[in-house]
Amino acid sequence: MAKHAPADVRRQQILEAALGCFAQQGYHQTRMDDIGKATGLSKGALYHHFKNKEAVFLGVFDDLNAKLWHAWQEADTLVPDDAILSQGHLVLDSLLGVPGMIETWVEFLRHPKSRSRFKDIYHLSRERLAETVQRGIDEGVFRDCDPTVLGGTLTAIIEGLILQRLADPSFEATRTWEAGWTLIQQGITSTRQ
Repeated sequence: MAKHAPADVRRQQILEAALGCFAQQGYHQTRMDDIGKATGLSKGALYHHFKNKEAVFLGVFDDLNAKLWHAWQEADTLVPDDAILSQGHLVLDSLLGVPGMIETWVEFLRHPKSRSRFKDIYHLSRERLAETVQRGIDEGVFRDCDPTVLGGTLTAIIEGLILQRLADPSFEATRTWEAGWTLIQQGITSTRQ
């Protein structure tokens, strides 16, 4: 029997165990019993923290995004070109560096409620990158360009790297991101520096 733990600790324990279950079995095949076994908690304890399996699944999604956005805020203190490089690394590390996360990410794309949340996530991602590009333009680091277009392009590149890694686990997404950003950076670096 599991010992009593604070609600936030227990919730995180459930989310981490559920991530493994969703990654191995997929959303539809995972049952609350599976999550209970993975955590060592009873179904009653699970339902105390989450209304149902969908709430757990969306909790995993929201937890990932909350951690990612918090880390992105810290990257905002860097100079624009380093901030963009860091933001790409943060996304790649969040999805590729956690066992089972990339498989669960695919499950997020399949689930109607989390898929609809992706629209907001993509909007925020493009917007944050565009703001960083605009800051670089304002500071004379980048030459004038459309920050919104570049933010969308960078988001697409990062996602494309994740998809390639999903299809080919030997693909070096992080190294490719660094090389790709260097090429983009060379193209947008201001001559005023």
